[in-house]
Amino acid sequence: MKILIKPSDIVKRSLWRKYVDYAVMDLKEDQLAQLLKEDKEFEINEEDALVIDLLKVLETPQLSYKLNKQITDFLNQRSIKNNLDNKYYVNKKGLLKVINTFIQNFPHYYDCDDKDFNDGIVTVKKYSDKFIDRINEIDSTII
Repeated sequence: MKILIKPSDIVKRSLWRKYVDYAVMDLKEDQLAQLLKEDKEFEINEEDALVIDLLKVLETPQLSYKLNKQITDFLNQRSIKNNLDNKYYVNKKGLLKVINTFIQNFPHYYDCDDKDFNDGIVTVKKYSDKFIDRINEIDSTII
């Protein structure tokens, strides 16, 4: 299979962080910025596409929805039920990491011509900042 994609398309699919971590991990920050600035189409091999989840993601400017989906998945997979009080507990640092990792998909040096997508980035960054503040306000419980 031949997969052609632009770096900006990877960002639009919220996969930039995974792409950097798994496919181009040897590039420095300025090289990554240049890669995004040039935005040349390239062929990505199937293994890298599979690892970064490129083959199962849709492009949408509704980034808050995508973040909420990742948070929900984290809560479903990582919450622990305490039988003493029948409440579910989750690791606070893990939840914060999910949010911060998602926001890293949209680097500060990324410049997009799509107004809807830019608005989505601004919205999700504001949304995530408020979410992080609210999580930090919650008292921790040691089990």
